[in-house]
Amino acid sequence: MKPLISVTVAALFIGLAAGCGDDLIEPGPGMLRVTTVTTGASFDPDGYRFRVDGGDSRAIDVNETVILPRISFGEHTVELKGLTMNCSLDGENPRAAYVTGGQISVVTFRVSCTAAGSLEVTSATTGMTVDINGYAFTVDQTLDRQIGSNATASIFGLSPGDHSVELSGVAANCAVGDENPRTLSITADATTSTVFDVSCAPALLDYIAFTSERDGNKEIYIITRTASEFTNLTKHPASDYQASFAPNGTKIAFTSDRDGDPEIYVMNYDGTGLTNLTTDAAADEAPAWSPDGSRIAFTSDRDGNQDIYVMNADGTGVTRLTQTPEADRSPAWSPEGGRLAFASRRDGNWEIYLAEADGQNARNLTNSSADEDSPTWSTDAPYIAFASNRDGNWEIYAIRPNGADLTNLTNDMGDDVTPSWAPGSAKIAFATDRDGDLEIYVLTAFGRDIRKMTDDGRPDIQPSWSPLW
Repeated sequence: MKPLISVTVAALFIGLAAGCGDDLIEPGPGMLRVTTVTTGASFDPDGYRFRVDGGDSRAIDVNETVILPRISFGEHTVELKGLTMNCSLDGENPRAAYVTGGQISVVTFRVSCTAAGSLEVTSATTGMTVDINGYAFTVDQTLDRQIGSNATASIFGLSPGDHSVELSGVAANCAVGDENPRTLSITADATTSTVFDVSCAPALLDYIAFTSERDGNKEIYIITRTASEFTNLTKHPASDYQASFAPNGTKIAFTSDRDGDPEIYVMNYDGTGLTNLTTDAAADEAPAWSPDGSRIAFTSDRDGNQDIYVMNADGTGVTRLTQTPEADRSPAWSPEGGRLAFASRRDGNWEIYLAEADGQNARNLTNSSADEDSPTWSTDAPYIAFASNRDGNWEIYAIRPNGADLTNLTNDMGDDVTPSWAPGSAKIAFATDRDGDLEIYVLTAFGRDIRKMTDDGRPDIQPSWSPLW
Protein backbone atom coordinates (compact mmCIF):
# COMPACT_ATOMS: atom_id res chain seq x y z
CA MET A 1 0.00 0.00 0.00
CA LYS A 2 2.87 2.46 0.81
CA PRO A 3 4.18 2.51 -2.81
CA LEU A 4 0.64 3.13 -4.09
CA ILE A 5 0.26 6.10 -1.72
CA SER A 6 3.57 7.49 -2.84
CA VAL A 7 2.53 7.31 -6.55
CA THR A 8 -0.83 8.91 -5.85
CA VAL A 9 0.69 11.80 -3.96
CA ALA A 10 3.22 12.33 -6.73
CA ALA A 11 0.44 12.34 -9.42
CA LEU A 12 -1.48 14.91 -7.40
CA PHE A 13 1.51 17.26 -7.36
CA ILE A 14 1.92 16.87 -11.14
CA GLY A 15 -1.76 17.66 -11.75
CA LEU A 16 -1.61 20.74 -9.54
CA ALA A 17 1.44 21.98 -11.36
CA ALA A 18 -0.20 21.46 -14.76
CA GLY A 19 -3.37 23.27 -13.67
CA CYS A 20 -1.44 26.34 -12.64
CA GLY A 21 0.56 26.89 -15.77
CA ASP A 22 4.17 27.73 -15.07
CA ASP A 23 3.68 28.48 -11.31
CA LEU A 24 4.96 25.30 -9.66
CA ILE A 25 3.78 24.51 -6.13
CA GLU A 26 6.64 23.43 -3.86
CA PRO A 27 5.83 20.16 -2.08
CA GLY A 28 4.96 20.43 1.61
CA PRO A 29 7.05 19.06 4.50
CA GLY A 30 7.82 15.40 4.87
CA MET A 31 9.05 13.16 7.65
CA LEU A 32 12.47 11.80 8.54
CA ARG A 33 12.91 8.40 10.16
CA VAL A 34 16.24 7.80 11.91
CA THR A 35 17.02 4.23 12.97
CA THR A 36 19.95 2.73 14.84
CA VAL A 37 20.74 -0.96 14.57
CA THR A 38 23.48 -2.09 16.95
CA THR A 39 24.99 -5.56 17.04
CA GLY A 40 27.75 -7.19 19.06
CA ALA A 41 28.40 -6.80 22.80
CA SER A 42 28.77 -4.17 25.55
CA PHE A 43 26.34 -1.58 24.27
CA ASP A 44 26.59 1.93 25.72
CA PRO A 45 23.78 2.28 28.32
CA ASP A 46 23.58 5.99 27.44
CA GLY A 47 22.86 5.22 23.78
CA TYR A 48 23.76 7.76 21.08
CA ARG A 49 22.74 11.18 19.88
CA PHE A 50 21.97 12.43 16.39
CA ARG A 51 21.48 15.80 14.78
CA VAL A 52 20.04 17.08 11.51
CA ASP A 53 21.86 19.76 9.49
CA GLY A 54 24.24 20.45 12.35
CA GLY A 55 21.45 21.56 14.70
CA ASP A 56 20.72 20.53 18.26
CA SER A 57 21.28 16.88 19.00
CA ARG A 58 18.70 14.54 20.44
CA ALA A 59 18.97 11.15 22.13
CA ILE A 60 18.43 7.84 20.41
CA ASP A 61 18.92 4.39 21.93
CA VAL A 62 21.28 1.78 20.52
CA ASN A 63 18.37 0.05 18.78
CA GLU A 64 15.60 2.57 18.21
CA THR A 65 13.65 4.45 15.57
CA VAL A 66 12.88 8.13 15.94
CA ILE A 67 10.51 9.87 13.51
CA LEU A 68 10.83 13.61 12.95
CA PRO A 69 7.67 15.17 11.44
CA ARG A 70 7.50 18.30 9.29
CA ILE A 71 11.01 18.19 7.85
CA SER A 72 11.32 20.68 5.02
CA PHE A 73 11.47 19.57 1.41
CA GLY A 74 15.00 19.00 0.09
CA GLU A 75 18.32 17.48 1.00
CA HIS A 76 19.45 17.22 4.63
CA THR A 77 22.40 15.74 6.53
CA VAL A 78 22.04 13.41 9.50
CA GLU A 79 24.94 12.73 11.86
CA LEU A 80 25.21 10.08 14.58
CA LYS A 81 27.27 11.04 17.64
CA GLY A 82 28.31 9.55 20.96
CA LEU A 83 29.77 6.25 19.81
CA THR A 84 32.01 4.66 22.41
CA MET A 85 35.49 3.38 21.61
CA ASN A 86 34.38 -0.22 21.29
CA CYS A 87 31.81 0.58 18.59
CA SER A 88 32.20 1.37 14.89
CA LEU A 89 29.74 2.71 12.33
CA ASP A 90 29.16 1.17 8.94
CA GLY A 91 28.97 3.74 6.17
CA GLU A 92 29.26 7.51 5.96
CA ASN A 93 28.70 9.83 8.88
CA PRO A 94 27.09 12.30 8.42
CA ARG A 95 25.00 11.04 5.55
CA ALA A 96 22.51 12.65 3.17
CA ALA A 97 18.73 12.28 3.38
CA TYR A 98 16.41 13.64 0.67
CA VAL A 99 12.99 14.61 2.03
CA THR A 100 10.02 14.92 -0.35
CA GLY A 101 6.61 16.27 0.53
CA GLY A 102 4.31 13.81 2.19
CA GLN A 103 6.93 11.08 2.25
CA ILE A 104 9.02 9.39 4.93
CA SER A 105 12.74 9.53 4.27
CA VAL A 106 14.66 6.77 6.03
CA VAL A 107 18.21 6.92 7.42
CA THR A 108 19.59 3.81 9.11
CA PHE A 109 22.84 3.73 11.10
CA ARG A 110 24.32 0.27 11.57
CA VAL A 111 26.74 0.00 14.48
CA SER A 112 28.81 -2.98 15.59
CA CYS A 113 30.38 -3.19 19.07
CA THR A 114 32.95 -5.43 20.72
CA ALA A 115 33.14 -6.50 24.37
CA ALA A 116 34.26 -3.66 26.64
CA GLY A 117 34.18 -2.31 30.18
CA SER A 118 33.93 1.12 31.80
CA LEU A 119 36.19 3.29 33.93
CA GLU A 120 34.98 5.57 36.76
CA VAL A 121 37.44 8.24 37.90
CA THR A 122 36.90 10.34 41.04
CA SER A 123 38.89 13.39 42.13
CA ALA A 124 38.93 14.14 45.87
CA THR A 125 40.63 17.48 46.58
CA THR A 126 41.41 18.95 49.98
CA GLY A 127 43.19 22.14 50.98
CA MET A 128 42.71 25.89 50.91
CA THR A 129 43.16 26.86 47.27
CA VAL A 130 41.27 24.38 45.13
CA ASP A 131 41.45 24.94 41.37
CA ILE A 132 37.93 25.89 40.26
CA ASN A 133 38.83 24.75 36.73
CA GLY A 134 39.33 21.18 37.88
CA TYR A 135 41.61 18.71 36.12
CA ALA A 136 41.80 16.36 33.17
CA PHE A 137 42.50 12.67 33.16
CA THR A 138 44.07 10.74 30.31
CA VAL A 139 43.66 7.08 29.40
CA ASP A 140 46.59 5.46 27.58
CA GLN A 141 48.03 8.93 26.87
CA THR A 142 45.47 9.54 24.13
CA LEU A 143 41.94 9.79 25.50
CA ASP A 144 41.32 12.98 27.50
CA ARG A 145 38.36 13.82 29.73
CA GLN A 146 37.67 16.82 31.97
CA ILE A 147 36.81 16.35 35.64
CA GLY A 148 36.02 18.78 38.44
CA SER A 149 38.13 19.24 41.58
CA ASN A 150 35.72 17.04 43.54
CA ALA A 151 33.79 15.07 40.98
CA THR A 152 33.32 11.72 39.25
CA ALA A 153 33.56 11.09 35.51
CA SER A 154 33.12 7.90 33.51
CA ILE A 155 34.40 6.46 30.26
CA PHE A 156 32.54 3.56 28.65
CA GLY A 157 33.87 1.29 25.95
CA LEU A 158 37.40 0.51 27.06
CA SER A 159 38.79 -2.77 25.79
CA PRO A 160 39.43 -5.46 28.43
CA GLY A 161 42.97 -5.46 29.81
CA ASP A 162 45.39 -3.02 31.43
CA HIS A 163 45.13 0.73 30.80
CA SER A 164 47.23 3.66 32.02
CA VAL A 165 45.27 6.46 33.71
CA GLU A 166 46.86 9.80 34.61
CA LEU A 167 45.44 12.90 36.29
CA SER A 168 46.75 16.10 34.69
CA GLY A 169 46.10 19.82 34.89
CA VAL A 170 46.98 19.83 38.60
CA ALA A 171 47.98 23.32 39.75
CA ALA A 172 51.47 23.95 41.09
CA ASN A 173 50.14 24.37 44.62
CA CYS A 174 48.50 20.94 44.55
CA ALA A 175 49.90 17.41 44.65
CA VAL A 176 48.43 13.99 43.83
CA GLY A 177 48.85 11.80 46.86
CA ASP A 178 49.02 8.39 45.23
CA GLU A 179 50.56 6.81 42.14
CA ASN A 180 50.08 8.96 39.07
CA PRO A 181 49.88 7.67 36.38
CA ARG A 182 48.49 4.34 37.52
CA THR A 183 47.63 1.08 35.76
CA LEU A 184 44.08 -0.24 36.00
CA SER A 185 42.63 -3.50 34.73
CA ILE A 186 39.38 -3.22 32.74
CA THR A 187 36.93 -6.13 32.66
CA ALA A 188 34.23 -6.59 30.02
CA ASP A 189 30.77 -5.46 31.10
CA ALA A 190 32.08 -4.21 34.47
CA THR A 191 33.09 -0.86 35.97
CA THR A 192 36.58 -0.26 37.36
CA SER A 193 36.81 2.67 39.80
CA THR A 194 39.77 4.73 40.97
CA VAL A 195 40.16 7.80 43.20
CA PHE A 196 42.83 10.49 42.83
CA ASP A 197 43.44 12.22 46.17
CA VAL A 198 44.74 15.76 45.66
CA SER A 199 45.93 18.11 48.41
CA CYS A 200 46.38 21.83 47.77
CA ALA A 201 48.43 24.47 49.59
CA PRO A 202 47.83 28.24 49.44
CA ALA A 203 48.45 29.46 45.91
CA LEU A 204 50.19 32.49 44.42
CA LEU A 205 49.18 35.63 46.33
CA ASP A 206 45.99 33.92 47.32
CA TYR A 207 46.36 34.18 51.09
CA ILE A 208 47.77 36.52 53.69
CA ALA A 209 48.34 35.20 57.19
CA PHE A 210 48.04 37.76 59.97
CA THR A 211 47.59 38.19 63.72
CA SER A 212 44.15 39.23 64.95
CA GLU A 213 42.52 39.86 68.32
CA ARG A 214 38.99 39.64 66.91
CA ASP A 215 38.28 36.59 69.08
CA GLY A 216 39.50 38.26 72.27
CA ASN A 217 43.12 37.07 72.13
CA LYS A 218 45.85 36.91 69.52
CA GLU A 219 45.21 34.24 66.88
CA ILE A 220 46.69 33.41 63.47
CA TYR A 221 44.19 34.05 60.67
CA ILE A 222 44.41 33.83 56.93
CA ILE A 223 42.54 35.98 54.46
CA THR A 224 42.12 35.53 50.71
CA ARG A 225 43.60 38.13 48.38
CA THR A 226 40.04 39.22 47.53
CA ALA A 227 39.20 39.58 51.26
CA SER A 228 36.28 37.21 50.76
CA GLU A 229 37.24 34.53 53.27
CA PHE A 230 38.72 34.57 56.80
CA THR A 231 39.88 31.47 58.68
CA ASN A 232 41.15 31.16 62.25
CA LEU A 233 43.99 28.62 62.11
CA THR A 234 45.04 28.43 65.77
CA LYS A 235 41.85 28.63 67.86
CA HIS A 236 43.61 28.60 71.23
CA PRO A 237 43.13 30.70 74.39
CA ALA A 238 46.86 31.55 74.43
CA SER A 239 48.46 34.27 72.29
CA ASP A 240 49.46 33.11 68.77
CA TYR A 241 51.20 35.69 66.57
CA GLN A 242 54.01 36.48 64.07
CA ALA A 243 53.05 34.00 61.32
CA SER A 244 55.58 33.13 58.61
CA PHE A 245 54.79 31.01 55.53
CA ALA A 246 57.24 28.29 54.50
CA PRO A 247 58.59 28.75 50.95
CA ASN A 248 56.54 25.84 49.61
CA GLY A 249 53.36 27.10 51.28
CA THR A 250 52.65 23.87 53.14
CA LYS A 251 53.55 25.09 56.63
CA ILE A 252 53.33 28.21 58.78
CA ALA A 253 55.76 28.99 61.60
CA PHE A 254 54.50 31.28 64.37
CA THR A 255 55.03 32.36 67.98
CA SER A 256 52.81 31.12 70.82
CA ASP A 257 52.87 31.34 74.61
CA ARG A 258 50.54 28.35 75.03
CA ASP A 259 53.22 26.55 77.07
CA GLY A 260 53.73 29.46 79.43
CA ASP A 261 56.37 31.43 77.53
CA PRO A 262 56.81 32.47 73.89
CA GLU A 263 58.00 29.54 71.74
CA ILE A 264 58.29 28.86 68.00
CA TYR A 265 55.66 26.49 66.64
CA VAL A 266 54.95 25.18 63.17
CA MET A 267 51.64 23.95 61.73
CA ASN A 268 50.31 22.86 58.38
CA TYR A 269 48.80 25.58 56.20
CA ASP A 270 45.31 24.53 57.30
CA GLY A 271 46.09 24.65 61.04
CA THR A 272 46.68 20.92 61.55
CA GLY A 273 49.89 19.14 62.51
CA LEU A 274 50.99 21.48 65.31
CA THR A 275 54.63 21.02 66.43
CA ASN A 276 56.62 22.88 69.10
CA LEU A 277 60.09 23.61 67.66
CA THR A 278 61.66 25.38 70.67
CA THR A 279 61.39 24.34 74.30
CA ASP A 280 63.56 26.93 76.01
CA ALA A 281 62.44 28.83 79.12
CA ALA A 282 63.33 32.11 77.41
CA ALA A 283 61.22 34.03 74.91
CA ASP A 284 61.63 32.67 71.35
CA GLU A 285 59.81 34.83 68.79
CA ALA A 286 59.62 36.21 65.23
CA PRO A 287 60.31 33.09 63.09
CA ALA A 288 61.46 33.58 59.49
CA TRP A 289 61.94 30.71 56.99
CA SER A 290 65.05 30.53 54.86
CA PRO A 291 64.29 30.62 51.11
CA ASP A 292 65.04 26.92 50.69
CA GLY A 293 62.84 25.97 53.66
CA SER A 294 65.64 24.17 55.49
CA ARG A 295 66.14 26.68 58.35
CA ILE A 296 64.23 29.12 60.50
CA ALA A 297 65.77 32.30 61.91
CA PHE A 298 64.21 33.70 65.07
CA THR A 299 64.68 36.07 68.00
CA SER A 300 65.51 34.76 71.48
CA ASP A 301 66.66 36.18 74.81
CA ARG A 302 67.90 32.81 76.07
CA ASP A 303 71.42 34.20 76.56
CA GLY A 304 70.40 37.30 78.49
CA ASN A 305 69.23 39.73 75.80
CA GLN A 306 67.51 39.48 72.44
CA ASP A 307 69.70 38.03 69.67
CA ILE A 308 69.17 36.41 66.28
CA TYR A 309 69.33 32.62 66.23
CA VAL A 310 68.86 30.03 63.51
CA MET A 311 67.74 26.39 63.67
CA ASN A 312 66.89 23.59 61.30
CA ALA A 313 63.28 23.44 60.18
CA ASP A 314 62.65 20.57 62.61
CA GLY A 315 63.95 22.56 65.61
CA THR A 316 67.38 20.94 65.84
CA GLY A 317 70.78 22.59 65.47
CA VAL A 318 70.06 25.91 67.22
CA THR A 319 72.88 28.41 66.54
CA ARG A 320 73.33 31.94 67.84
CA LEU A 321 74.12 34.43 65.05
CA THR A 322 74.44 37.78 66.85
CA GLN A 323 76.24 38.48 70.12
CA THR A 324 76.03 42.12 71.19
CA PRO A 325 75.10 43.73 74.52
CA GLU A 326 72.09 45.36 72.87
CA ALA A 327 68.97 43.72 71.46
CA ASP A 328 68.65 42.30 67.93
CA ARG A 329 65.26 41.14 66.61
CA SER A 330 62.92 40.64 63.58
CA PRO A 331 65.17 38.67 61.17
CA ALA A 332 64.35 38.55 57.45
CA TRP A 333 66.19 36.42 54.85
CA SER A 334 67.34 37.81 51.53
CA PRO A 335 65.77 36.02 48.52
CA GLU A 336 68.96 34.11 47.71
CA GLY A 337 69.44 33.13 51.37
CA GLY A 338 72.91 34.60 51.75
CA ARG A 339 72.03 37.59 53.96
CA LEU A 340 69.83 38.55 56.86
CA ALA A 341 68.21 41.90 57.59
CA PHE A 342 67.18 42.54 61.19
CA ALA A 343 66.46 45.31 63.67
CA SER A 344 69.13 46.18 66.23
CA ARG A 345 69.60 48.62 69.13
CA ARG A 346 73.37 48.33 69.14
CA ASP A 347 73.67 52.04 68.16
CA GLY A 348 71.30 53.27 70.89
CA ASN A 349 68.07 53.19 68.86
CA TRP A 350 66.41 50.62 66.63
CA GLU A 351 68.08 50.49 63.19
CA ILE A 352 67.92 48.07 60.25
CA TYR A 353 71.11 46.04 59.91
CA LEU A 354 72.40 43.69 57.25
CA ALA A 355 74.65 40.71 57.93
CA GLU A 356 75.80 37.54 56.24
CA ALA A 357 73.61 34.50 56.83
CA ASP A 358 76.01 33.38 59.56
CA GLY A 359 75.71 36.73 61.37
CA GLN A 360 79.09 38.05 60.27
CA ASN A 361 79.90 41.47 58.76
CA ALA A 362 76.88 43.25 60.21
CA ARG A 363 76.42 46.85 59.11
CA ASN A 364 73.94 49.62 59.78
CA LEU A 365 71.71 50.13 56.73
CA THR A 366 69.45 52.99 57.88
CA ASN A 367 71.71 55.22 60.04
CA SER A 368 68.89 57.32 61.49
CA SER A 369 68.25 58.86 64.89
CA ALA A 370 64.69 57.54 64.69
CA ASP A 371 63.55 53.94 65.24
CA GLU A 372 63.28 51.40 62.40
CA ASP A 373 61.85 47.87 62.65
CA SER A 374 60.30 44.90 60.80
CA PRO A 375 62.45 44.58 57.63
CA THR A 376 61.10 42.60 54.65
CA TRP A 377 62.86 41.90 51.34
CA SER A 378 61.36 42.25 47.89
CA THR A 379 61.65 38.92 46.08
CA ASP A 380 64.00 40.25 43.41
CA ALA A 381 66.17 41.81 46.18
CA PRO A 382 66.65 45.42 45.04
CA TYR A 383 64.71 46.81 48.02
CA ILE A 384 64.08 46.21 51.71
CA ALA A 385 60.88 47.64 53.19
CA PHE A 386 60.69 48.51 56.88
CA ALA A 387 58.73 50.60 59.38
CA SER A 388 60.20 53.90 60.64
CA ASN A 389 59.04 56.84 62.77
CA ARG A 390 61.60 59.25 61.32
CA ASP A 391 58.82 61.57 60.10
CA GLY A 392 57.11 61.83 63.48
CA ASN A 393 54.83 58.81 63.07
CA TRP A 394 55.35 55.26 61.84
CA GLU A 395 55.49 54.90 58.04
CA ILE A 396 56.54 52.17 55.61
CA TYR A 397 59.81 52.96 53.83
CA ALA A 398 61.84 51.16 51.17
CA ILE A 399 65.61 51.28 50.73
CA ARG A 400 68.16 49.51 48.55
CA PRO A 401 70.54 47.08 50.30
CA ASN A 402 73.37 49.53 49.61
CA GLY A 403 71.49 52.28 51.50
CA ALA A 404 70.42 54.25 48.43
CA ASP A 405 67.00 55.47 47.23
CA LEU A 406 65.21 55.75 50.57
CA THR A 407 61.47 56.20 49.82
CA ASN A 408 58.43 56.80 52.03
CA LEU A 409 55.74 54.49 50.63
CA THR A 410 52.76 55.37 52.82
CA ASN A 411 52.82 59.12 53.67
CA ASP A 412 49.84 59.01 56.02
CA MET A 413 49.06 60.59 59.40
CA GLY A 414 48.29 57.19 60.91
CA ASP A 415 50.86 54.67 62.11
CA ASP A 416 51.87 52.14 59.42
CA VAL A 417 53.81 49.11 60.69
CA THR A 418 54.83 45.44 60.12
CA PRO A 419 55.25 45.42 56.31
CA SER A 420 55.37 42.17 54.29
CA TRP A 421 56.48 42.25 50.66
CA ALA A 422 54.40 40.10 48.32
CA PRO A 423 55.89 37.47 46.00
CA GLY A 424 56.72 39.17 42.74
CA SER A 425 57.46 42.45 44.56
CA ALA A 426 54.37 44.18 43.22
CA LYS A 427 52.55 44.77 46.53
CA ILE A 428 53.20 45.25 50.22
CA ALA A 429 50.84 44.25 53.02
CA PHE A 430 51.06 46.18 56.29
CA ALA A 431 49.08 47.12 59.39
CA THR A 432 47.81 50.66 59.92
CA ASP A 433 45.55 52.54 62.33
CA ARG A 434 44.68 55.26 59.80
CA ASP A 435 40.98 54.41 60.19
CA GLY A 436 41.04 54.37 63.97
CA ASP A 437 42.28 50.84 64.75
CA LEU A 438 44.95 48.54 63.37
CA GLU A 439 43.83 46.81 60.17
CA ILE A 440 45.58 45.04 57.29
CA TYR A 441 46.05 47.08 54.11
CA VAL A 442 47.75 46.31 50.81
CA LEU A 443 49.50 48.92 48.68
CA THR A 444 51.11 48.75 45.28
CA ALA A 445 54.83 49.15 45.83
CA PHE A 446 55.99 52.65 44.82
CA GLY A 447 52.44 53.46 43.74
CA ARG A 448 49.36 55.00 45.31
CA ASP A 449 46.93 52.14 44.85
CA ILE A 450 45.89 51.03 48.34
CA ARG A 451 43.22 48.63 49.56
CA LYS A 452 41.81 47.87 53.00
CA MET A 453 41.75 44.11 53.60
CA THR A 454 40.31 43.80 57.13
CA ASP A 455 37.71 45.84 59.01
CA ASP A 456 36.98 44.29 62.38
CA GLY A 457 37.39 46.99 65.04
CA ARG A 458 40.04 45.01 66.90
CA PRO A 459 43.76 44.90 66.07
CA ASP A 460 44.86 43.03 62.93
CA ILE A 461 48.66 43.13 62.50
CA GLN A 462 51.77 41.28 61.25
CA PRO A 463 50.71 40.18 57.73
CA SER A 464 52.65 37.43 55.91
CA TRP A 465 52.08 36.61 52.22
CA SER A 466 51.71 33.07 50.99
CA PRO A 467 54.58 32.05 48.70
CA LEU A 468 55.06 32.33 44.98
CA TRP A 469 54.15 29.17 43.05
